[in-house]
Amino acid sequence: MIIVKAYSYATGKKLSDIYTTAEIKFKDEGTVESWVRSYVRLADVLSLMNGNPDGTFALGDSATMVQAEVIIKRLLKKSGKL
Repeated sequence: MIIVKAYSYATGKKLSDIYTTAEIKFKDEGTVESWVRSYVRLADVLSLMNGNPDGTFALGDSATMVQAEVIIKRLLKKSGKL
């Protein structure tokens, strides 16, 4: 997940230093590899991305331009760049 890596780069925090104890469960999380699941959980815990109202993350779906804009703005705010 590029957005989580971008957050790590922008803040100087190593991914290995970002911990989450949250057990976020998306209905479709079993459809992705475990390493992807950890990025999905970090993106959610860091409030960079959220799941869908139906309880899915829909990792295979494309983001709309508006969704991408929201994600980028969140990244900039969280990293102190905005």
